[in-house]
Amino acid sequence: MPEKAKLLPVDRRGIAPIVIAVIAVVAVVAVVGVVYFLVLAPTTAESLSDILAKAGGVTGLQCDVVYTTSEGTETVKMYWEEGKMRMETTVEGESVIMIFREDTEELIMIYPAQNAAYVMSFTAPEDETPVEESEGIPTDTAEVIGTEVVDGKLCTVVQYTEGVSTVKAWIWTQYGIPLKVQVTTDGEVTTTEFKNVVVGDVPNSLFEVPPEVEIITMPGM
Repeated sequence: MPEKAKLLPVDRRGIAPIVIAVIAVVAVVAVVGVVYFLVLAPTTAESLSDILAKAGGVTGLQCDVVYTTSEGTETVKMYWEEGKMRMETTVEGESVIMIFREDTEELIMIYPAQNAAYVMSFTAPEDETPVEESEGIPTDTAEVIGTEVVDGKLCTVVQYTEGVSTVKAWIWTQYGIPLKVQVTTDGEVTTTEFKNVVVGDVPNSLFEVPPEVEIITMPGM
């Protein structure tokens, strides 16, 4: 009669950590997969036109605008609502506030250190705000090349040609406005980033001259 095979004793204390480690790896892989499909995976549920159309519902926002060129980087604080824009920056060490008012066709430059505001007529700047940048994206020629997360927000990435320049834009899918625009012209790259964007109403007082500030009216530039 053949001898029965003997089972070797199993040290369960040694197996338990291995089992736990395997379960942990499987859990991590599962979580990574879910994050990819919910956040990073390209989506075809909305067309580019549908995404950009959402910008029409944005009537106010504030953000930090970071301009980067070969000469360096400049950061400006921006407040915007339809027909009005406020930009806060520093020029040669002095704080300057610029307020653009389409309703009165005025540019107001406030110098807090001087307690003075200079008012002049102006022509509204183009493609300064995320909403205006969004309106300039050609839906018929722009190519969707993927999705990325920018400043913690899911963006649809598009690329298109504008004259002699190649433009790449990262469009916030939720609101249809770009959070980053990169323009390449003859090898030179200019990048505009809209960071810390908060969509919502902006206090009207930010587009007015404080009552204690002296107003000086100047001819148009």
